[in-house]
Amino acid sequence: MSIFAIKRASDNHGICPIVRGLEMINGDPCEYCDGKLQYRRIRAQFHFKGGTIYIDHVPAWVCAKCGERYFDAPVYKKLEDIAQHSDRIKKTITFPLADYERAAL
Repeated sequence: MSIFAIKRASDNHGICPIVRGLEMINGDPCEYCDGKLQYRRIRAQFHFKGGTIYIDHVPAWVCAKCGERYFDAPVYKKLEDIAQHSDRIKKTITFPLADYERAAL
């Protein structure tokens, strides 16, 4: 089964495919820090064609040590499908956004 990992923000591409022959299980090691992976439902931030959407309740494997996130291939495919039809998303969220360069201490 294929697994996809969200890379850190410093990565320009955002998604890195990792191919494995077996399903992931709780306790598998993280590819980055060797921490243990745990199965969770998360709010995923997904970058697609220059935009970003957030998707709730996404099944993922999350490293207990560094927080790296991994998706099974069918889950990642569904995230892509959701992003391709983002015009159908009805709910929006807002959040405070600070400018690091202009932030006063």
